[in-house]
Amino acid sequence: MKKTAMMIVVTVLCCALDLYAASRVLAENNKSNYVIRLCAEPTPAERHAAEELKRYLKEISSVELPIREAGALPARAILVGRDAEADRAASGVDWAKLGGEGFIVRTCGPHLVLAGGRPRGTLYAVYSFLDQELGCRWLAPDCSRIPKRARLAVRDLNRTVVPQLEYRETFSWSGYDGDWAARNFSNGHSVRLTDAHGGKVVYQGFVHTFYPLLPPEKHFAQHPEWYSERNGKRFHEHGQLCLTNPEVVREVTAAVRAWLRKHPQATIVSVSQNDWHGWCECAKCKAVDDEEGSHSGTLLRFVNQIAENIEKEFPNVAVDTLAYQYTRKPPRLVRPRPNVIVRLCSIECCFSHPLEKCPQNKAFVDDIVGWSKVCQRLYIWDYVTNFAHYLLPHPNFDVLQSNIRFFIAHGVRGIFEQGEYQSPGGEMLELRSYIIARLLWNPGYGAKRALDEFVDGYYGPAAPPIRKYIRLLHDKVKRDNIHIRCYVQPNAPCFTPEIVAQAEKLFVEAERLAAKQPEILKRVRIAHMPVQYVMLNRGRAWTRDALRAGKKAGPFGAAWSEKETADKFLATAAVAGVTRISEGGQFALFKEKLLARMTARSARFAPPPGTEQLPAGRVVDVQDDEFSLYKEGTLCSIRADETASDGACAWLTGATHEWAIQFHLPPNYLKAGKRYRAFAVVKVRKLADTGDAFSVGLYDAAAKKSIASRRVTAKNAPTDWKPCDLGVFEAKGQPYVWFAGCKNAAAVPEILIDRVYFVEEKGR
Repeated sequence: MKKTAMMIVVTVLCCALDLYAASRVLAENNKSNYVIRLCAEPTPAERHAAEELKRYLKEISSVELPIREAGALPARAILVGRDAEADRAASGVDWAKLGGEGFIVRTCGPHLVLAGGRPRGTLYAVYSFLDQELGCRWLAPDCSRIPKRARLAVRDLNRTVVPQLEYRETFSWSGYDGDWAARNFSNGHSVRLTDAHGGKVVYQGFVHTFYPLLPPEKHFAQHPEWYSERNGKRFHEHGQLCLTNPEVVREVTAAVRAWLRKHPQATIVSVSQNDWHGWCECAKCKAVDDEEGSHSGTLLRFVNQIAENIEKEFPNVAVDTLAYQYTRKPPRLVRPRPNVIVRLCSIECCFSHPLEKCPQNKAFVDDIVGWSKVCQRLYIWDYVTNFAHYLLPHPNFDVLQSNIRFFIAHGVRGIFEQGEYQSPGGEMLELRSYIIARLLWNPGYGAKRALDEFVDGYYGPAAPPIRKYIRLLHDKVKRDNIHIRCYVQPNAPCFTPEIVAQAEKLFVEAERLAAKQPEILKRVRIAHMPVQYVMLNRGRAWTRDALRAGKKAGPFGAAWSEKETADKFLATAAVAGVTRISEGGQFALFKEKLLARMTARSARFAPPPGTEQLPAGRVVDVQDDEFSLYKEGTLCSIRADETASDGACAWLTGATHEWAIQFHLPPNYLKAGKRYRAFAVVKVRKLADTGDAFSVGLYDAAAKKSIASRRVTAKNAPTDWKPCDLGVFEAKGQPYVWFAGCKNAAAVPEILIDRVYFVEEKGR
């Protein structure tokens, strides 16, 4: 009897639910009894919300619901935006608690209410309904996945959403798109969000504003005391401001007021250190830093004064500053005012392991814990790309969710995720942007869920091998406990010949599967570029090493053509519109270097001079394709040279003393503990025998000391290829070879480097 009664109750409830659902059939068989009722006196964002709802309901069901503006409530309506009718339909809502972005999604009898705070709450309510209830996904600016349904019925809904983060910025090329950003709940300063999107969080100055606020070219000559002091001398080149000087407080306050009066839309103004060190060490600044136990002490006391000075005139503006590099550690005594935002930066961290679990991140974890105890508005500036090589694979997907949750657990209220922001075509740029946007809005969404739905929707039939490729790299990093930072080189330990060869096979399969769908094939080829980039940076060296070790072919097989890979890579880059290879590097320069190498006779793998009779295992040869180039195109580059051992060489100007060409030995490149003699094969273009020609040396980055160095005079500098002996050293630490000119371009305008090689000492 009890079971029978229970079944009757369940049946009645189900019938009631079906009745409610039936009474809220938004569309069926190309018909609808519903209208979209727009609130009275709508904002541009609320009007846009109604239009977006109309658009996507039609795309889903083929039914176009009319939009009715205010007036009496129809028999069946979707109420968009808050007004008196929405208040009556959805009674009991505490609208004040929704803030500017919170919203409700609620069924009220036959009606559906989608409404929220201003400026963005109602628009977010519409997108949330389309997303969660109807399954719409906006994966990238060029790709949406909108389901098709003949019948749209809405069951009981009663959701109230207030975002955990007040500021959410996916700072990437694809993340700038205003429609994509709004549909994925991004509100960042750099996004192209308009009034129709409800605007955005607006910064004035954004970051590194000390000199924009107090330009040294305007003031230093008359007021050197406003700028940094070191060793009793004031300076401004790569310096900061003297933060304990009351005149600096007065001048910066005036400049901030002028900014905000000119830009009344700003809700945050940046008063933040320049992007280098050079802090002031005058007696007053040093005394504060010593008392506070951190350079953030002088900074925060200074920023607090600015914030207090502008508070009455600009009560809704916060002053933002950085906890970055030398100011990252929180101070002992001073506390940020309520209208001060501290943005903590994670630039030194490992990004392949969760922040809170990686020993290399302990100092950062300690800092965020410290700031969370003293700061009411703590923001994060996080890094999710490789600034040294935008196109290098960057296996960080496994940590995105755990890191965002970690930030929020420590009171963070705003997150800025800096990705490939300068150019399209960056490594998995759209996928990473999508995952981040989903997690910033809802940290519990699930990174794997976001990744899977993106890969399936964006790559279609090619999804399985691309998913395997992503796991291949991430499993390698996890298995070998490899630390990935935001300035990784192509010779990093995660990019082994075996891993890259497997990745290449997966992309060959992905392109085959996408061959009949041109748009998806284009996306697959863009995703393929990072693997090709590694091959173009490392493939020649790997092939050279394999052949010298007696193998018949390199890791990509005897049929691999470097030129064919380069041609495909450059063709895809042109389609994608790639303009930057790194934060400081133009893609055009990489292309120029690549083409120069392609014209060289790359198959010549002659051993270094004097090593022809030595066993291959005793000689480690490094060609120009493995060099790191600083200010490429200005100070140095790669050029074709038929007299060089592989048909190409590195060029370095004689007008600089910068260590512009370097070769950093990867881990295990040499046999640990063994002793090696290092050589550099060099020649110069010489106009006179006066002064010095170039310097070359070995430096241990781990020990922070020189291992060896040589300065060659112009008189003794060779004009034909000659090996330069750098001496014997032990394989330990983090050694690298460097080359520099001697600022003597009148005598030696060019230094050319063919190769570097290391010979293991006999009996060692």
